[in-house]
Amino acid sequence: SAAAAAAASASGSAASSTGAGRAAAAGSGKQTIYRRFTSKEGLFTAVINRQSERLLDVAQRAETTRANPLEALEESCRSLYDFVLQPDMVRLHRILIAEVGRFPDLGEYVLENCLGPFRDLQKRLLEAAMAKGLVRPMELELAMALLGSLITGWPVQKVMLGCEPFAPPLDRDTYFA
Repeated sequence: SAAAAAAASASGSAASSTGAGRAAAAGSGKQTIYRRFTSKEGLFTAVINRQSERLLDVAQRAETTRANPLEALEESCRSLYDFVLQPDMVRLHRILIAEVGRFPDLGEYVLENCLGPFRDLQKRLLEAAMAKGLVRPMELELAMALLGSLITGWPVQKVMLGCEPFAPPLDRDTYFA
């Protein structure tokens, strides 16, 4: 599968940096991977799309099952936090950072097509929470920038440098309190 092939790339091992290594990790032949993905960028795009769909599904469930927009927003933030700190996502993030110089459109693609729908959902929830007086009103784009920085900024920075953002799970829960 594309996910297995990209996960192999994301693992960073020497064997997985070749087409044969990615194919072996995916349980298919190298030619199958080359036929399906004509470029490394195409492989990255397929994996990013798949992972983005997973994240968006979780957030959409929060939006539809919670009557309170602030509770749904909090759940979507926890989902984003948990999602970006998964080991396979951390590996993918590291690879994207390393490869975006070679594939400049990939960074824009991730921001617009992958994070964009999730961000739009969070923006709707934040706007609804402000309208109901559950959150102090402020300029929406600034609020979204602050929210994104708070939820993923520090934890992602820690994990990208090889550190655990929170040792006991209680600390993680306190982060959201």
